[in-house]
Amino acid sequence: MNMQFLYDPTGFPMVKLRRFDIQLLPVTKVQFETFMAESGEFGDSWYEEILSVSPRASYRNCANENRENVFITGLLPQEIMKFARWMGEGFALPTVAEWRDIYGCLSYEFIKEYEQLISKCPSQQASCLLKRLGEQLGIDSWLKISLMKDGLLEWTMDGNAWVGLGSPRSEFLPNLYNPFGEVVRPIDTNTRSPYFGCRFLRRY
Repeated sequence: MNMQFLYDPTGFPMVKLRRFDIQLLPVTKVQFETFMAESGEFGDSWYEEILSVSPRASYRNCANENRENVFITGLLPQEIMKFARWMGEGFALPTVAEWRDIYGCLSYEFIKEYEQLISKCPSQQASCLLKRLGEQLGIDSWLKISLMKDGLLEWTMDGNAWVGLGSPRSEFLPNLYNPFGEVVRPIDTNTRSPYFGCRFLRRY
């Protein structure tokens, strides 16, 4: 199957799957900063609170040790949903079943369109980041580049409950998490966590 790419309102790539489109990468701080600037939803003092939980790393030259800090973590559910509404109609967090379906689809894909994606991506930030991830991780599978494996814990929906899925690398979060095992249920969804990020899908 050839990968088909579209782009979200910030110019970052999305992958077209059977029933929806999914962001190839977790949401980055650069994307969230675009939302902040255009929507006026959050101010500098609020963002300082986020950065105290989730320090910033450069998408251009993040190191292997801190690449997770390129992506925004520490958001609370109501803040994530404001961003989803700004992104546009159909944008939402995946359900547990959808997230696992995406993981399975990307597991069976080999990188064929990687260089083409970098050259055609409308966001210069996204192109730089994808190139950097390729240098660090290799380009043998989309699962690896997407950071669904060895990335963050990602917010998903289990009915009306906010839960996490993922298998972060041990250097970021020592764990025994299995994306196809038990979901991660946070003790308090009103506490900012440096480990929980998000990626949106767009349902039709």
